[in-house]
Amino acid sequence: MRILAVGAHFDDVELGCGGTMLAQGAAGHALGVFVATTSGYARPDGTVIRDDDVARREGLAAAEAMGAQLFEGGLPTFGVGFDETTHAALLSCFDRFRPDLVLTHWPEDAHHDHRQLGLATLHCSRRIGRILTYRSNWDPSPGRFEPRFFVDIETTLEAKLDLIRLHASEFRRTEGRWESAVRARARDHGERAGCRHAEGFEVIRWTTSGL
Repeated sequence: MRILAVGAHFDDVELGCGGTMLAQGAAGHALGVFVATTSGYARPDGTVIRDDDVARREGLAAAEAMGAQLFEGGLPTFGVGFDETTHAALLSCFDRFRPDLVLTHWPEDAHHDHRQLGLATLHCSRRIGRILTYRSNWDPSPGRFEPRFFVDIETTLEAKLDLIRLHASEFRRTEGRWESAVRARARDHGERAGCRHAEGFEVIRWTTSGL
């Protein structure tokens, strides 16, 4: 199977479904990662918080550690739209990688780029048989994320955290809160799934030839 994880920024895939990607890679599936934006950003006064080049270096290292082919949309951070520019970038990636399964942002996420990319992915993947959505942050949102599909990541949780640490610029900025949050969510989803640690997804479509 060919599995493509779609993220708005360098770090979203690792946070939202990194354990699943590692587990599926270990099982022999081909992995791809599409990152829509250059991922750098600054304060309103122009002070750089994350540099584009730094974000890209971190993302390349994470994709290599994951064993995934990296595709870049090149859109500006906070510039993802439900529009033809975003759609064209996604469709180009789909044509090149030809995924059987797409993992993408939950389209009710409070973050603008996450929400718009989630919607754009659903629009562009109408001919892809399996689509799951993940949540990569912890901000309150108008909707309620209700995972019904779970992947046991007991054997890949620590490696997932290693991937997240490769995004050192953001890991430092968040002062390690990512690690505690990821562990807590993995435990919560594990409780729901009947295992110790899991990643949860909402199912958009799951086409199969049998049970």
